[in-house]
Amino acid sequence: MKHLLLFYFTICFAASQDLNIKLPSQMKLLQKLRENRRDRNLEDIKTSWEPIRIHFEYVETPPADYIQQTETVLEIIKTFFGRHLLVKRQTGSLEWKSTYETDWGLIIVPASLQKSYDSDLVFFVAQETDADAEYVARAGPVIFDEKTGRPIFGLMILNNHYMLEFQGTNAKFEAAVQVVLHETIHGLGFTNNLYDNYINSTSGQKYDFTVYQRVNQQIDLPTPRLTQLARKHFGCCDLFGGTMEDQNGRGTAGSHFERSIFHNDLMTGSMISGNTLFTDFTFAILEDTGFYRVTKHASDVQLWGLDKGCDFYQQQCYSDSTYEEFCENPYDPSDEKDNVANHLSCSYAQTGIGFCVNDGLVECPYYYIIEDLDCRDADNYDAKVFQGTNFHFGYDSMCIRGGLPKKGDYLYIGFSCFQYSCDEDHQLSIIVDGTTYDCSDGGSIPSFDDNKYLYGFMCPDNPEDICQSKNECPNQCNKKGYCLGGVCTCIPGYAGRACEKACTTYRDGIECVQTCPANTFANDLTMYCIGCPANCATCSALDVCTLCEDTHELVAGFCELRVYSLMLVTSFIALFLAL
Repeated sequence: MKHLLLFYFTICFAASQDLNIKLPSQMKLLQKLRENRRDRNLEDIKTSWEPIRIHFEYVETPPADYIQQTETVLEIIKTFFGRHLLVKRQTGSLEWKSTYETDWGLIIVPASLQKSYDSDLVFFVAQETDADAEYVARAGPVIFDEKTGRPIFGLMILNNHYMLEFQGTNAKFEAAVQVVLHETIHGLGFTNNLYDNYINSTSGQKYDFTVYQRVNQQIDLPTPRLTQLARKHFGCCDLFGGTMEDQNGRGTAGSHFERSIFHNDLMTGSMISGNTLFTDFTFAILEDTGFYRVTKHASDVQLWGLDKGCDFYQQQCYSDSTYEEFCENPYDPSDEKDNVANHLSCSYAQTGIGFCVNDGLVECPYYYIIEDLDCRDADNYDAKVFQGTNFHFGYDSMCIRGGLPKKGDYLYIGFSCFQYSCDEDHQLSIIVDGTTYDCSDGGSIPSFDDNKYLYGFMCPDNPEDICQSKNECPNQCNKKGYCLGGVCTCIPGYAGRACEKACTTYRDGIECVQTCPANTFANDLTMYCIGCPANCATCSALDVCTLCEDTHELVAGFCELRVYSLMLVTSFIALFLAL
């Protein structure tokens, strides 16, 4: 047999109901069904890197009341990865071979789908409606390219009992996109069964590393880009690699980022209310597989753990130091005398009002956003509840300590969702009841009309960081795209900052254009002008950079983070302090 067969489902995004607040629950393990892995042929592949073509093929049609949303979500996924991910294409199409397995237990590939596909990766998508299941979706690769080992066929199951809950608001639709994005990334190869088969895309050789396992069962994945990026982000030169989740069995453990370190990254092990981020950590591990390269983009900015050093990365809440990422007094639902209201605060990223909780994935408690108090969801505003509070919900809202309710008998919980804006200099302003308050001075308390309002509020401690990490798009891209780094990737036919404009030609960023400008390349499948390789200043082709940004160096046509950059900065700081 010349083909590679492996099946591994990663079960993700579980949710349970408790006090009308959605909390991540324990994940179930779906046993690996079949495995027939062979060593790969690592001969040098001479083809160029091209935008990936992902195709979703229904094994069974989604329910009538959900099919339109499912179709749009899958179209967004195809466009998103087609815009941001490159792959070495061996042939123009994928041919289903008669030797391929068809019965995968949960999914049987029918004869009608055993055909040729003009794609680089095909997912067979099945549906189920199971209220007792603890997952929203699950996916994994099953068949691999003979030469590169790259996944070429995968399976995906959507649990419509939960997926139907994502209908309605823009924020809920965005959550549905995030679920399928997450599962697609597993299908692309982010799963611990494949770590040993990752290759260096430059040399074509397997990495020479050992996955480091700690005493507490956490593992550090020492792939080069992920490790270098983590060292730079956390400010820790000594970390061994990106730390993977160690909780909830093999369906979650090992195949997701550790929640206490990477927090609300898209590839942590369960759904988290509020602002989920697609960060460069995820792009790094996709490149580290050796199967993909990433195009120029602006990722979501993660503040969690930024520059907190090795102590934070290695100890988290067990450190002798206190880190604001974690809270110290988690709510205990088993204690009848305990009250959620006594544990409220703004979430770390200040995208909503949450309560201190241990969520089952981490032993370090943090502020988990209450679904109805997610400031980003415009439909959370209920006039009966929030009348007179001056609360504002929407993509341009954030959690603020305190409040400015009008005088009278109005709700006050010590925290508020207020509108905010940032200028070009990253100066923060808070807007309440039509009045703009300057919050460029962190921790300040703006003066207010005490004849009109009660209490008062405090500006965030880190206003400039908040403005620099503004990851939101207007109205969550209006159910026509996915927001990355404040820019929507829209399905074909739309453009604009919120996918609000009709566009029948190419899209360059948020603009609708007739022809693609320099250092971009027209792609007729996504109708996007795709940029140079990631971190590249100028290029002559999609996979040929000619000049990298200052923080990166040119390696075989692509830009890699300078290995010595963090060490050099650290040395300069040490030298300065010694003088």
